[in-house]
Amino acid sequence: ENTNKSTNYLQNNNEIRFQFTGCYTSDITQEQIFNDIGKQMVDSCISGYSGSILAYGGTGSGKTYTIRGDKNENEGLMIRCVVFIIKQ
Repeated sequence: ENTNKSTNYLQNNNEIRFQFTGCYTSDITQEQIFNDIGKQMVDSCISGYSGSILAYGGTGSGKTYTIRGDKNENEGLMIRCVVFIIKQ
């Protein structure tokens, strides 16, 4: 499920606030993640802003799959973003 969230982190008595776009379950599709995250980032980059996508999680949680996809036509964010840029 895509939810805008934030969390606070205390480092050397300084509070640092991190915002993240969402947390997804294993039943989400590559297309849904691209539509939620990839398109917005590419549009921002084309408009002159910097952008990055961070996949974070434990071993085997799907980080590489989310970014790269697989060979069975389940392209990950990287390929989908490049194709989206070329079509612009």
